[in-house]
Amino acid sequence: MLRKIMLTALLPAVPALASAHAGHSEFSADHILHYLATPVHAMPIAMAVVLGIVAAVIVRKELAIKAIRNRKD
Repeated sequence: MLRKIMLTALLPAVPALASAHAGHSEFSADHILHYLATPVHAMPIAMAVVLGIVAAVIVRKELAIKAIRNRKD
């Protein structure tokens, strides 16, 4: 399940990495602000960050549940 979550978190970033296109921003394509200030690039990055956080929360919760189950009283 963790692998599926991590792959899902990475999928939105793939088009931004794989596509080549003419400039559509005030910043050149090799500048970090091009990717943060342009919605076509910023949204996949934001989605990947949110899904990464969700995956981390799920993993942390699963590990806590596993620790409680494995605890010997």
